[in-house]
Amino acid sequence: MVPSSYSQVFVLWTLLFIGLQPIEANFRQCSSDFDCNGRGKCTSYGYEKYCDCDKIWGGDRCQQPCGKADIGLVLDASGSVSQNNWDNAMMPFVKDLAQKLPVSADGVHFGAVTYSSRSDVSYRLDQGTTTSEVTRLTDSISYAAYSSSTDTPLGLRTAAQSLFINSAGDRPNVNNFGLVITDGRANRFLGQSSDTNNILNTTADELKQKGYVFAFGVNNAIESQIRILSTDGSSYYVGVPFTQMDKYIQKIKGKVCEHGTPVTCPRDIVYLTPIHNRMTDNQYKDINTFVTRTHSYYTLGPEATTVARVECTHMARVIHSYIDQRVKLEAQYVNLITPYKTVAIPLAETCWEAIDPPLTGNRPTKDDLVIYITNSESRNIDFEKHKKTRLGLTGKQICIAIKYTNKQMKQLSDLCKDDHIFVVDDTAELVKHGDYIDKVICGDETPPCDGHDCSGNGKCVNVLKGSHVTPQCICATGYMGAKCDQPITCKRDIFTLIPVNNLMTNGHYKNINNFISDLADVRYYDANDITSIARMECTAFLNYTHSLTQYTTASAFRTYYQTLVSPVKNVALPLAQKCWNELTNQAKTDMYTNGDRPGVKDDVIYISSQRPHNSDAEKQMKADYLSNAATLGRNPQSVICIGINASTDHVRHVADLCHQDKVFIVDQSSALDKNMSKYMNDIICGDVQGKYRRR
Repeated sequence: MVPSSYSQVFVLWTLLFIGLQPIEANFRQCSSDFDCNGRGKCTSYGYEKYCDCDKIWGGDRCQQPCGKADIGLVLDASGSVSQNNWDNAMMPFVKDLAQKLPVSADGVHFGAVTYSSRSDVSYRLDQGTTTSEVTRLTDSISYAAYSSSTDTPLGLRTAAQSLFINSAGDRPNVNNFGLVITDGRANRFLGQSSDTNNILNTTADELKQKGYVFAFGVNNAIESQIRILSTDGSSYYVGVPFTQMDKYIQKIKGKVCEHGTPVTCPRDIVYLTPIHNRMTDNQYKDINTFVTRTHSYYTLGPEATTVARVECTHMARVIHSYIDQRVKLEAQYVNLITPYKTVAIPLAETCWEAIDPPLTGNRPTKDDLVIYITNSESRNIDFEKHKKTRLGLTGKQICIAIKYTNKQMKQLSDLCKDDHIFVVDDTAELVKHGDYIDKVICGDETPPCDGHDCSGNGKCVNVLKGSHVTPQCICATGYMGAKCDQPITCKRDIFTLIPVNNLMTNGHYKNINNFISDLADVRYYDANDITSIARMECTAFLNYTHSLTQYTTASAFRTYYQTLVSPVKNVALPLAQKCWNELTNQAKTDMYTNGDRPGVKDDVIYISSQRPHNSDAEKQMKADYLSNAATLGRNPQSVICIGINASTDHVRHVADLCHQDKVFIVDQSSALDKNMSKYMNDIICGDVQGKYRRR
C-alpha cells in the first residue's frame, strides 16, 4: 500500500553503528522482569538488559501492542558479507525477528528481496504468513547464487516496485515495514559503475514515497550512503558487528509495534460483576485492573471496541455505559471504590436486567459480548438463566469463576453452558491473564475447551493458572473421571466418629475438619444422590454434630465446617464407646434414621488422637454395631480407623479395635490433607486396598 501519513509508514532498516543511536535513544534498559509489565522477561544482551517481550507486545516496557504489518526484508548477498556471516548472523537474525513478532494470516507478514549485482523477490508477502513458513523460506535463499557486487539501488527499487505491490501480497490499509541488511558501500547503481545521476538518491526517494524510511548498516557500511536512505537523517545506525545483530531485535520490534496498523475488534463488551459481603477490597481492585488491562491490545474506538460495566449486590449499579476511548476507560477506575456490600449472596439476575434494554452507546451494527465475573453462588440460578436468555445473545459469551466451589461451578456450567467458562484460584491470577482473555474476545486465541470431550456428561472449563490454560471437565451428577465418562456407582452414607479429649489441640481439630470437608469435595458430594456424611463427637458425653441430610452440597458442608469450633474438652480420656453406642441405638439417634438410604452402603471413619477411657467397652460397642446392623436395617460396608500422633499404647488400641478393618496412623494431623482425602475416597470405593499405613 502507499501510506498517506506518518502513521502509515514504510520502514527500511539497514543495521548501524552503536554510537549513532537516534532510534534507541529513548529505548530504556530494564533491571528486572517487573519492568516488563508481565508481558516479557528482562534479558541480557551482552552488557545491556532489555525486555524480551511476548509476541504481541513491543516497546522498552512491553507496553505497545503489536498490530498488523507487512515487513519486507532487503538482504545484501554481495561477496563482502561472506557465507559465514550469511549463515550464522544474517539468516538467524531474520528468523529470530519473525519468532518475536505475531506472524499470522491476520497479523504480521514477511516478504524478502535479495540483491548483489542482481536482485530478486525471494518470497512474497502473501507467502510469509506463519513463523514456520518465514523460517523455511528464509533458509531456502541461496547466498552462493549471488555475486560480489553491491547494487543497493537495485535492491531498493525491487522492494518498492516488485515486493510492496498488491500482486505480491501487500495488503491495503496495512502499514509496510522494510528491513535492509547491508555491510558495504554500494558499488553498482542499477548496473552502472558510478552514481553519476544520483541513482542512490532517486531509488531512496522511491521508497520514501512509500512512507517513513529507517536505515541500518553492518560492519563497515558507509555513513554518508546510509544517511541518504533515511527519511530525516536521524533515523539510522552504522557499524553494528554481525555478532551483535540480535540486540536490535527488540528495538526493531518496538518500531513495528509502534507504527503498525492497530488491531481492531468491533465489539460492544459489557462486564457484569455480582458483589457480595465476602469480596475484599483487594479482590475488587484486581477486577478493575483486569477490565482495563484486558483492553490494552485491541483498539477502543467508535468503529472498534467499546466497554461498559455493571455491578449488582441487592440491586444493579451501572458503573459506566459504553466507552470508546482508553483514556476515558482508565479514568473510570482511578478512584472507583468498593461498593457497599450488603448481601451474602448477590441478586445476580439484576445485572442481566440492567442491560435489557442495552445501555447507552450500544451499537446495533456491532456484536455484543457479555463478560460475567463471579466468586459467589447464585441466589436463584433458574431466574438468572431466564434473564440471560431474554437478551437473545448470539455466539459464545465469557463467564469467569473466581475461587470456585463445586456448587458454583455446577451453577455456572448451567448458566453458561454454551459459552466460554474460565476459572481462577484468585483475582490476582485473573489480572495476569487479561491479555489472554483479550485475544479470546477477538478470536485470536481458541480456549483449549473448544473441542475437548466431556462425553456429553459435563461441561469443560478453562483453568487459568500460571502461564498455562488447561481444560477440565465439570461432571454432571452421577459421573466422574477426567472426561466424565465414568458413571459413579460408589454411593455411600459415611459416618465420622471423633473422640475428643483435653489434649486435642485446636490445630488438630481444624485439620480434622478440613480433612472431612475435603472428603466431601472428593466424594462428589450430593446428599440427595451420591454421598452423604454425618458426624458425631464424644468427650464425657455425646456431641451430635450433624446428620446425613443436614448439609446437602459440598459448599454448604464446607461453609459449616469453617465455622465449627472445638467443643468443651473436659476429659483426659474420651468416652469413645458413646459414639459407637449411639450408632447401635436406634431409639436415641437420628444419624442413621435421618437420611440413611436403603440399599446404599454405609462406611464409618473413626478418627482418634488419644486412647479411650475404656478400650474393652469401646470394642464391645463396635462389635454390637456390626452384629446388630442387619437387624436394624443397616448396610455396613467398611470401617476406617485413623490414629493421629499416636503413642505406642494408642497404636495398640487402634490396631486392636480395628484389627479386621483398614487402619492408618499419621504422625501429625496436618497429614490429613487433600491427597489423604482422595486416598480415603479410593479406599471406600475399593479402587485401592489398604490395611495399615503409617504416614
